[in-house]
Amino acid sequence: MQADANGSMKVALIAIDRSILAFEESMGHITSNARDSDLPSLLRDLRRMCEKRFPQARSFLRPGLDQHFH
Repeated sequence: MQADANGSMKVALIAIDRSILAFEESMGHITSNARDSDLPSLLRDLRRMCEKRFPQARSFLRPGLDQHFH
């Protein structure tokens, strides 16, 4: 049985992944101060900690989102 915490963590991990991607893609459009930010590094560290604490989160199946009904 899947734990609710894994479902919540999956959503958080998706948000972290998208935040890293968005930050990295926008690097050319932001100021030099923001470009020097450690935010992507901090987000990667946070992602590793979350995945370590909730190793089953990414495999959590969200009803209606991760499953296809026939």
